[in-house]
Amino acid sequence: LEMDLWTSIRGMKYSRAYGSACVVKNQSQIYMFGGLQDHIIQNSIECYDIMLETWTELSILVPSRIIKFGCVAINSSEIIISGGIYSDPKNE
Repeated sequence: LEMDLWTSIRGMKYSRAYGSACVVKNQSQIYMFGGLQDHIIQNSIECYDIMLETWTELSILVPSRIIKFGCVAINSSEIIISGGIYSDPKNE
């Protein structure tokens, strides 16, 4: 942002729409939550390490499959997820 320059980064393991992301740990990691992939609402989490330029799929999941929500890191170990549209567990 200091240089007002946009660049592409390596793609996530799973492409998705309507997910939400936030920056954590002294702005060195970006966490991507949920989203829509191939018309299925997801609950996966991926983490991008800005220094290593790599995405890692985490073994933990968002408790519910969710799209169109907000998230914010309140410190280096806690992220709040708010709002959104949840999938119907009966249709998963």
